[in-house]
Amino acid sequence: MADSPGVRTRRQAAAQAANQEVEKPMNGHAANGSATRGLPLPSKSTLKSENVFLFWPNIIGYSRIILAIASLYYMPLHPRTCSLLYSISCLLDALDGVAARYFSQSTQFGAVLDMVTDRCTTACLLVFLSSAWPRWALLFQGLISLDLASHYMHMYATLTMGGGGSHKKVEAGRSWVLNVYYTNKVGC
Repeated sequence: MADSPGVRTRRQAAAQAANQEVEKPMNGHAANGSATRGLPLPSKSTLKSENVFLFWPNIIGYSRIILAIASLYYMPLHPRTCSLLYSISCLLDALDGVAARYFSQSTQFGAVLDMVTDRCTTACLLVFLSSAWPRWALLFQGLISLDLASHYMHMYATLTMGGGGSHKKVEAGRSWVLNVYYTNKVGC
């Protein structure tokens, strides 16, 4: 996020930047002539340290993991319960990104949590399907490999070419397939 130590979120970086932009008051007035009203300005040391593990999007991510584990438990026993839990997990997958933007709580931890949860739940579903339908096991194994390899290669290429931005920001001129995949808001 920011190069300063102790700054882990966009909110902290913005607060620190705003704190640095405020000019020192001169004779009870700010440099622009307005009164400071005697309110003390927060210093860098008083910036509140936020616990990224308790951000709303990450709490949604933790609930997705719990739902995924419950879904995996019910896969062989009760397919309807499994489908319901897996569907709720998919809906929460869409909700965590919305919550991160709404509360300004987008973090690298949250992005990794979301991606790893997605890859693990998809792989577990495909492993179960390959055990349920052994005739199609090779196809399901290929889909697992494609999912893991494509996301790894895209993330690696994004980090080496584009810097620290999100791997989901793909221009239409770079790859129309990835652009459609990441800009399509239908489904989970």
